[in-house]
Amino acid sequence: SQVVACDDGVWEPTSARLRLTVSEIDRLSKLISEVGNLYAIEGTENSLSISAANISDELERIVLSFSPLFANKSVSLTADIEGGAEAAVDIGKLRQAVTNLLSNALRYTDEGGKVLLSLKTLPDYLEIIVRDNGIGIAKSDLPNIFERFYRADKSRTRASGGMGIGLAITKAIAEAHGGTIRVESTEGEGSTFIITLPVRRDIQTI
Repeated sequence: SQVVACDDGVWEPTSARLRLTVSEIDRLSKLISEVGNLYAIEGTENSLSISAANISDELERIVLSFSPLFANKSVSLTADIEGGAEAAVDIGKLRQAVTNLLSNALRYTDEGGKVLLSLKTLPDYLEIIVRDNGIGIAKSDLPNIFERFYRADKSRTRASGGMGIGLAITKAIAEAHGGTIRVESTEGEGSTFIITLPVRRDIQTI
C-alpha cells in the first residue's frame, strides 16, 4: 500500500500524492457510509420515520434546489407535478430516492439535454417519474441496474460516475414503503425511472 511504501522510503509523500491519498480516503469513507445506509434501509429491524407529507410541495422544493446544478451544465430541468398529493411516507428517505435519480439524470445527460420530473396521482398510489434524454442504458445492463455496486461497462460508466450504490438505495427506499421502482431505457436515447408508491394515509411507524 501507499502507507507501507512511504514507511519504506519508496513512496515520496509529495503534495500531489498526499492530495490523491486524502481523496481516496474520502471516497472510501463515503462508500462505507452509503453501504451502511443501504443495510439500515434493508434491515428487518429498521423503522421508517413515517409522517403525513405533501409530496407535491416536496418535489417542487427538490426541483428548486437542483435547478442551479442543471443550469450550470446547461441541462434543462422541468417539472410536471400534480398539486396537493399527500401521503404518509418517510419524507427524508423519499427525498433521498428522488435526488439520487435526479443526480443520475444530470450525470448521464449531456449539455443541451432535458430532464423531466413528474408526479402522477391515482386513488391508491402515486408515481414519481424522472425522464431524461441522456445516454441511456444498454439492454443487457437493464436487469442488473439496481444491484449494489453494479456499473455498466459502457452506457452508464463515466469519469464522473458514482459508486454504483445509489440506485440500490433508491430501490430499497421504494420497497421499504411497499412500493416499486422500474426503468425503461434505450441506449443513446435516454432513460425513464418510475417509483410507484402506495398512498398510505395512516400515520404510524412501519
